[in-house]
Amino acid sequence: MIPTEVAETLPELVPFARAVQARRPDDGTWCEAWTVRDALIQPAGRSRSLA
Repeated sequence: MIPTEVAETLPELVPFARAVQARRPDDGTWCEAWTVRDALIQPAGRSRSLA
């Protein structure tokens, strides 16, 4: 469950979370080289490097 304050600030997060939860981590994405896991890890790694 995404807190209301977060969903209001980042409205794209809700459909992204639903899409990720509907797929398996090793499923492919539109980018042939990336899995669902890769799509999740990339923004998390970027935010860590910016922190």
